[in-house]
Amino acid sequence: RNEVSWAEIQAPFGTRTTFYLPDGSTGFLNGGSSLKFQNQFTTRIRRVELTGEAYFNVISNKRRPFIVSTRNIDIKVTGTSFNIMAYPDDPTTEVTLEKGRIEVFKKINGESESLAVLQPDESLIYNSLSDSSNISSVNTEDKLSWIEGKMVFKYEPFQSVITKLNRWYNVNILIKDNNLDSYIYYGTFQNESLDEVLKLLQYTSPIKYKDFERTVKKDGTFEKRKIEIYAKK
Repeated sequence: RNEVSWAEIQAPFGTRTTFYLPDGSTGFLNGGSSLKFQNQFTTRIRRVELTGEAYFNVISNKRRPFIVSTRNIDIKVTGTSFNIMAYPDDPTTEVTLEKGRIEVFKKINGESESLAVLQPDESLIYNSLSDSSNISSVNTEDKLSWIEGKMVFKYEPFQSVITKLNRWYNVNILIKDNNLDSYIYYGTFQNESLDEVLKLLQYTSPIKYKDFERTVKKDGTFEKRKIEIYAKK
């Protein structure tokens, strides 16, 4: 009896990692993400388990489907390029298809139920709290911009911008003013340091921020950098 052994790749917050799978499929793992897979795909299904965000370029094999399993949804693939964002602290899971064909299933009480078959340049967002899903046409290039070290925001809620900055720079930015909840942001960052991003945000948005000194933990390492954001009065 062959024991199946699993490997795991992790990308710490603030990094991006390339991965190569046993069948020749490849991809990128975004910061704060992990990918588990069998060292050899010996079964009829090529299954991987994702936490966080990843872009996949899957080698086509119609006889051996490729399945990406996340906490709330599964994605069934034959040969395809697509992106999945499924962070554990976020009730929404987003799947974006670049090319090929994928079917998205939601997982409820151990059962799986088909949500949709996506066409290229379509994105599906599933919300596990409301058990609802929404499909929209998207600019796939924008959704995949993180692979090239870019953050593209097109009319995104400010809280969503801050969530992505926290993951990208491994910091703890807190919005301390409810007035900013309704603020929508448009902009692109590439290769800027966090300090540069904060300055740009301050120039282009109705905000000010307070930066705290990092405190030292008992083991000698530093706490995450903490920043509070307020609305300009």
